[in-house]
Amino acid sequence: MLLIDTDYVAYKSAQATEESIDFGDDVVIAQSNFKECLKVFERELHKIKTAMMEDELVLYFSSP
Repeated sequence: MLLIDTDYVAYKSAQATEESIDFGDDVVIAQSNFKECLKVFERELHKIKTAMMEDELVLYFSSP
């Protein structure tokens, strides 16, 4: 069993799929497509499982 702090993986996945919309006048919105973000997140978890040679994962997220 592998315990993973997934805050970093979630942030990395959201940032990798982030798109910016520039409305001019210093107004910029950053957004991510959830489906694409989830694909990246799952791919990253698969990479971790493969590298660590472990099939069972327990994912932990921080709370405020």
